[in-house]
Amino acid sequence: MALSTTRTYMVSNATADSGRRIVFSSAAAAGDVVQLDVVVNGRRPRAVLTGDRLYGGFFAAEIEGVFLYL
Repeated sequence: MALSTTRTYMVSNATADSGRRIVFSSAAAAGDVVQLDVVVNGRRPRAVLTGDRLYGGFFAAEIEGVFLYL
C-alpha cells in the first residue's frame, strides 16, 4: 500500500478576490479535483491538481472552468 504525501499547491491561473496567490496543501493525487476554501469571482471554485512543479517547490493546480455558450 502506497503512503499518501501531502503536497503544497499554487493555483497558476487565478488569484483570490483579495488579490493574493492561492496556496494550499492536499494529500489528494494528481488529477483529482478539490474544493478550495477561498473566493474567486464571488464563488468557491474547484481546482484540478497536477504533478507539475512550479518555482519555490510548489505543485501547480488550476481552477476548473465551466463555460456556457448560448
